[in-house]
Amino acid sequence: IGLVLIVFPNFSWAQTSYSRLLERVQATYLSSSSYPILIMDRDDLEWRFARAGAVGERETPTRIAIVRAYVEEKTRVKISENAAANFEPYLTILKDAAVAMPALKDGSYSEFEMCAIFPPDPNRNQRLEHERVLQLGVAEAYGKNSFHGLREKLSYQDAILFSILHESGHCLDRFYFSQLLERGGDAASVHQSESFAETVAAFLMAKEGRMNVSMPRAYLRDLYSYFMEPYFANHPEFGLGNENFPYGEL
Repeated sequence: IGLVLIVFPNFSWAQTSYSRLLERVQATYLSSSSYPILIMDRDDLEWRFARAGAVGERETPTRIAIVRAYVEEKTRVKISENAAANFEPYLTILKDAAVAMPALKDGSYSEFEMCAIFPPDPNRNQRLEHERVLQLGVAEAYGKNSFHGLREKLSYQDAILFSILHESGHCLDRFYFSQLLERGGDAASVHQSESFAETVAAFLMAKEGRMNVSMPRAYLRDLYSYFMEPYFANHPEFGLGNENFPYGEL
């Protein structure tokens, strides 16, 4: 018996479980900020790109326009084309990254029009998420050490939620994050901003009822520093001129 695929051209995007998680975090923790904070839903945006046929390098302007429309739809803020152009790579070529990035108001580092959160790519699992966080694929740094040798691990659900809340912490930060941007990422500002975001994530995880994540998370960060900082010091050229790269401050 043959199968018939029926395509409905006006079929609306069906929300994924990952999108529902982002929506819950958005509503629970990010709705009362003095400036809009928006989690950029990769599933939703990829569907919008696909629907518009905005695939490939030549379609970058179309994707930028879609990003601008998406932000305005969700926050009522009309970000500049330049801000949307800064956002677009994190939805295409840099999908593996988890990042917080503001759209500046009048170019001022102390005033945000809005702040965008780019969560980790949803198409992964526990091993892939740990490999992303630790950069376990860098064989020169880790040698034969792998995910299977980790003493401590977070569940996939906890690892993803912690990452989302960490980036939320950056957008909620009204002091260190601005200093980080204004100072161009000096080592002290990076440390303070990252510590703030990590603390926010740990507290919100506790509020979520996940009380046992801080120790495994600290272990993973220590492990990353132990293996990756010597690698950074040995390869300053990979920092593309970032003077903090050799110290592991990214």
